[in-house]
Amino acid sequence: MSTKTGFRIQFDYQFFFGHLNEKYQSEVAITAYPLSSSANVSTSFYFPENDSKLNNIGIINNCLSDTWYYLCTELSSSYRDKKVIGYECGLYKTLSNNGDLSTSTIKNVELVNVGMDYITFNISTDINFPIEYNFFLVNNNSTNNLLTTTENFFNFKKSTFAVSFSKLQPRSNYGELCVLEKPLISGITIQGRSINSGSVFIKSCYFESYPNSKQIMLETKNEPKKLIYSAKEVPKWNISILLGFQQMMVGITGLLVMPYLVSSLICAGSETTTVRVKLMSCTLITAGVATIIQTTFGLRLAVYQGTAFTFLPPLLAFAQLPDFKCNASENDIVSQNEYYNKLQMMSGSLMAASTVMVICGITGIIGKISRYIGPVTIAPLLILLCLSAAPVGLEKAELHYMSIVQFCTLAIIIFFINEINVPIPYLKNKKITWTKYRLFGNFPYLVAIIICWGICIILTVTNLEKEGGDVRVDKNETIYNIENSPWIHFSYPGEFGPPKFHIGLFAGLLTSCLICMIESVGSYKIVATISEESPPTSRIINRAIIMEGLGCFIAGGMGVGVGVTTYSENVAVLSATKIVSRITVQIAGIILVILGFFTKFAAIISSIPEPLIGGLFLMSFSMVCGVAFANLKDVCLKNSRNVTIIGVAVILGTIIPQYFEKHNISTGNHQMDNLLMSILKIKMFIGGAIAFFLDNIAPGATILERGINIYEEGQSNTEYESDGYWFPLIICKFILKNNYLTKLSFLPSKKMLEHIVRKKSIQI
Repeated sequence: MSTKTGFRIQFDYQFFFGHLNEKYQSEVAITAYPLSSSANVSTSFYFPENDSKLNNIGIINNCLSDTWYYLCTELSSSYRDKKVIGYECGLYKTLSNNGDLSTSTIKNVELVNVGMDYITFNISTDINFPIEYNFFLVNNNSTNNLLTTTENFFNFKKSTFAVSFSKLQPRSNYGELCVLEKPLISGITIQGRSINSGSVFIKSCYFESYPNSKQIMLETKNEPKKLIYSAKEVPKWNISILLGFQQMMVGITGLLVMPYLVSSLICAGSETTTVRVKLMSCTLITAGVATIIQTTFGLRLAVYQGTAFTFLPPLLAFAQLPDFKCNASENDIVSQNEYYNKLQMMSGSLMAASTVMVICGITGIIGKISRYIGPVTIAPLLILLCLSAAPVGLEKAELHYMSIVQFCTLAIIIFFINEINVPIPYLKNKKITWTKYRLFGNFPYLVAIIICWGICIILTVTNLEKEGGDVRVDKNETIYNIENSPWIHFSYPGEFGPPKFHIGLFAGLLTSCLICMIESVGSYKIVATISEESPPTSRIINRAIIMEGLGCFIAGGMGVGVGVTTYSENVAVLSATKIVSRITVQIAGIILVILGFFTKFAAIISSIPEPLIGGLFLMSFSMVCGVAFANLKDVCLKNSRNVTIIGVAVILGTIIPQYFEKHNISTGNHQMDNLLMSILKIKMFIGGAIAFFLDNIAPGATILERGINIYEEGQSNTEYESDGYWFPLIICKFILKNNYLTKLSFLPSKKMLEHIVRKKSIQI
């Protein structure tokens, strides 16, 4: 510890009592060698057996204030002819007269200019001794040693000079600016050891928040905060509930589509509505539980888990098989055993397929594959996802002009009035007090839904909308669903009977699981980018896929019929609101579970007119498509190879499924025909597979030009995982104490856990 006139050195407890004692006849010599010629050398001897009253503190005085010293502590023993048997040296500065402490000879670092292939900084110093500065840019997350660039400067006095790095790879992440400060000195310590230039130095790094960004521009310390709430931050409880409700409202529309589709596919006849209500309850509970376990134990970012449309093609193919084809209308009476048998086959086949997802996560297979899934693969996949979903949004939007009103309302909120602070009254000390709140920016979807839903109610009450119109809130079907939904329904695994297995359905659902894994890896990386967290490592991805597989397994056990995945429309909410707190999505999951038990409320929420859903869908997938293009910012688009792969993937991913929608496959095996047709009609799978294949085998681009950062734990610093992913410290302590757990491919490594503990100054 520095003082105004010297230094106080605290020895390690074990060192003090284990080595500095009469048995070894120890002696400690402390040398404070000044770096400037205006000060004298200060020395101090310390004999523990005679100075035990000082405990484990060594003191050296007679130093000048606000002066840099080469401080060296040397241990010698009479058993070794008083030879130095250990030493510790470093560069330290005494306190100024005002008590200020300096840890670096550099006073200020300013980012001056950033170009496509160069970065320039201004460096300010205030010293009175010769020194060499060794500047370099380093990205701890990269295994490419070419990212490190070095510049040397010599300085002797107070000055400001520029440091430039040129001929850099365009649009790459070059990490932090670091500098080694090496005083140019020569001398000897009190024990006769040489003091040479470069033997001791200070390492300082600047722009520490930059590694979380993937842009070449470094983030200055005074830059305004981009996020309203980060992943680990917790808003006030009332705000958190509203934000969670908004996430739930955006995702629930997609959730409630699946019970309608599945209940129609199983051909329940006159019991279709009854089964639909039960499936609705199961779906909400499953989505809520899957969201909670994913945000708590899996990715630990704000990802909303919901039923995936990717699982629908195998179910459609299954429903068209001769043995299971539906020939009854909703007015016919169908045996319960008949449609329950179909649900049981869906459940058992989905549980078996989701087990493969869990195995891929536990063994680390998906984590290894994810290292080679870069932006050139993810962007076409997301673009094709949006192109596949656009017709669904159009189908609902074309029903009524209110879809345009919904779309425009949401667009106005997001683009023009999101930063307006709205005066909101609240009660304080029995008096009405007003406060301003960023209402539109934090709740764009919720506000837009309330406004347009309110307009629909007005159109219904005033009869401006015709009887049976698409935006009336009193349609017969809507009222029937609300009236016939029980207030409370406790769904449970196996409610529809024990699971059964169907090999053809299993093969189709397994394909859907593989597609979901690839899609989810892309979604995880996009959520990480929006959340301003470092890209998820293979361990994090393994863990997230395990939780997603468990969510699919739960969906199978509950009889939902389809698995779960990350909802892209909720990713769009994160991008629009700049609120990525995981607690908000966890609250959304809790609300879903509650609604699953109180199905009357779920039925009311599901009564949102379909044209409004169409408007929301179009805006949400527009934003997802924009995120897909933004994901290409790390890709060198000047390289024709990258541009061609993206174009080929999008075009072939569009036309190949269109071709097989018009032409059937005939292999001679009907089940194989259905399986192949269900796979070849999925645009995301075709385009994503083509992009992945070409991006990993086609030459002509470096890893950096492809926009990929490959994380090797043995070669990267533990800081490559930002704190948004970290488990609570109590869990980290438990895993560290049981060291064998760190060998698992889905838990944090030992280095990572030690880094977390060190960061929080916790002793294990």
